[in-house]
Amino acid sequence: MARPRPNDIVALRLAVGILGERHAWWATHFADAGAQRSIDILFPRSAARAVAESLTEAARRVHDAKLGPNTFHLFRLPAAIEDALLDFQAMPEPVASQATIDAERAREQLAAAGAPPRTVTAGPLNLGRSSRLQQDATFRSIGSIYLAAADRGMLTLPYFDE
Repeated sequence: MARPRPNDIVALRLAVGILGERHAWWATHFADAGAQRSIDILFPRSAARAVAESLTEAARRVHDAKLGPNTFHLFRLPAAIEDALLDFQAMPEPVASQATIDAERAREQLAAAGAPPRTVTAGPLNLGRSSRLQQDATFRSIGSIYLAAADRGMLTLPYFDE
C-alpha cells in the first residue's frame, strides 16, 4: 500500500481548486489569466504557490461551512499530513511553482487519477474512516469523485470521519 506523496496532494488540491473555480463552487478567480498577472506582480517568485494556497483556503472554507470543521477532507487533512505539506511547500521548488494553472490541464490530471465512481451525490459524501488518508489510492479516488461531480454539474463534498 503506497503512501500519498506531498507533491501529489498539493497537485490534487490545485487541480480541484481550479475545477472548483470554473464551476463556481467557490467564488474566487485566482486561476484566471487576469488574476494570475496581478499575482505575478505581487508575488514574482512565488505566484503559483500563492494561487495554490489561496485556492486551498477558499475550498477549505466552503467545505468547512457545509461539513463542519471537525471532519477531514482534501482541504483539511489530519495534522501529520498537513505538517508534511507545509514542510514540502517550504522547499525551494514546490510542485505548485512548476504547475501551469490551466483548467484543461487540471481536468486531464483528475481524469488520469483513475476510473470515475459509479455514483456521485451532490453535497456531503462520506468516504469512511480518516485512516484511509494514509493510502495513495484514496487521493486518486478523491480526484475522480470531484471530476465526476463537475461533469454532472454538481458540487460534492467527499469527507472522512475521525
